[in-house]
Amino acid sequence: MAKIHASAIVEDGAVLGTDVEIGPYAVVSAKVRLDDGVRIGPHVVLLGQTEIGAGTVVHAHAVLGGPAQLRSDPGQEAWLKIAAGNVIREHVTMSSGTAKGRGVTKIGARGYFMSYSHVGHDCDIGEDVTFAAGVPTVWLGLLNHWREHNTNAPSLKRTVIGGSAVPQSMIEAFQDEFGIEVRHAWGMTEMSPLGTVSLLKPGMAKTDKAARSRVQIKQGRPVYGVEMKIVDDQGRKLPHDGKVYGELMVRGPWVTSGYFKLDDSEAHRDDGWFATGDVSTIDPDGYMEITDRSKDVIKSGGEWISSIDLENQAMGHPDVLQAAVIGVAHPKWDERPLLIVVPAPGKQPTLEDLTGYLSGKVAKWWLPDDMVLVDELPLGPTGKILKTKLRKQFGGHKLPTA
Repeated sequence: MAKIHASAIVEDGAVLGTDVEIGPYAVVSAKVRLDDGVRIGPHVVLLGQTEIGAGTVVHAHAVLGGPAQLRSDPGQEAWLKIAAGNVIREHVTMSSGTAKGRGVTKIGARGYFMSYSHVGHDCDIGEDVTFAAGVPTVWLGLLNHWREHNTNAPSLKRTVIGGSAVPQSMIEAFQDEFGIEVRHAWGMTEMSPLGTVSLLKPGMAKTDKAARSRVQIKQGRPVYGVEMKIVDDQGRKLPHDGKVYGELMVRGPWVTSGYFKLDDSEAHRDDGWFATGDVSTIDPDGYMEITDRSKDVIKSGGEWISSIDLENQAMGHPDVLQAAVIGVAHPKWDERPLLIVVPAPGKQPTLEDLTGYLSGKVAKWWLPDDMVLVDELPLGPTGKILKTKLRKQFGGHKLPTA
């Protein structure tokens, strides 16, 4: 039994063969042919002139509801798609993106989808993987492995990266060195889980590389059905000008309305808005960019410093393998940034190296007051850097400027 699980879009012209099961929340575009015996699960969205063969079983809740959310708007390309002309055959499973381990699955004769986690050094480049998704730390390990061993995955055409902000240097490495398209995405478990995908709007593809890169490093525009706004400390809506930042709020039919056995949630509002805990900007085109988690923002002299921006800029230095930034106590400014660096193999960068590199890329008062070198950064099960452990380890660090 072939299966297409959640979070897939089947594009125009695709053919789904006998004994295919379409799981909940998939989207089937117009002019798709469903052969005999296809099973269509709950909340599948069928669009346009879908041809359904004899013997196809359609769940009662198909067509209605469900996240037709994988397109940001009707004129935009699907973020994850099974392209026209693919034939999805028997005994094929497409993972929903949350599987542990290798999770390599086959689409048609030679196309593959690698699911969300653990795309590490042991990635089998002989499997003809065409699409893969993961968090930045996972991809950093793979990029370093490719460079060290002068290898790659020639069949890989596209990756979606989320979980934390993607450094511009990583996007450029994938696209310029290896010819792999990067799509930045953001979401939360509370959002079921997708919130935004950064796709270029029509016409943006003709802009210069710098302009395209500036869009790609943003988390993107809301998917269908999701509303977004940013608010100040008093809950007042802030302008979407790409400059003013505030707390990111989301609302939608599949955004959680509460937490199990928690009657009074500070994150949930009576009018349906959910406080994500992220600090972000939203530009006039609707692209959202996270500047930090509210608990990770460095509050210095009454102003905010984005730890994410500092980290991502520092990651562009050739002597830096990984970087994290936390705020530590300062007698005059309340907090100042401490840069924590895992050096590239054989390198020993200094604070002067990094401040010189960062000068002109960030505001002068954002430059870190000190830097420490470590062998590794603490990572959680999903590959995210654990700032809580870093604050516990380095929270008492004595800054030279203090």
